Amino acid sequence: MDFWHSISGMITLKVFSADTTAFLERLHDRGVVIYRAQVVDELEMKFQILRQDLQKVNEIAGKIGVQITILSKDGIYWRLSELMHRPVMLVGVILMMLLTILIPTR
Repeated sequence: MDFWHSISGMITLKVFSADTTAFLERLHDRGVVIYRAQVVDELEMKFQILRQDLQKVNEIAGKIGVQITILSKDGIYWRLSELMHRPVMLVGVILMMLLTILIPTR
């Protein structure tokens, strides 16, 4: 994962399907880019997609009966969204940054 994909957020998916190649072809037709694809066995596969493409993947999976499991969410976007749910920690981080900038000038 490079820096730009880290900013937008990546999702690691596990796909369980009888015909993974047909699923991958439909993803390609809809313009979904797949990163770090791994074939686990004949019926399972793991890969990463961008956060914005999750809705497209879910729509396609629902139409053809593919089971999708989210394994992990990586990137700066997900870390910042988790931080927004912790207001005390957010205030502490902002205060620490301000003091780091202010104290060396005194």
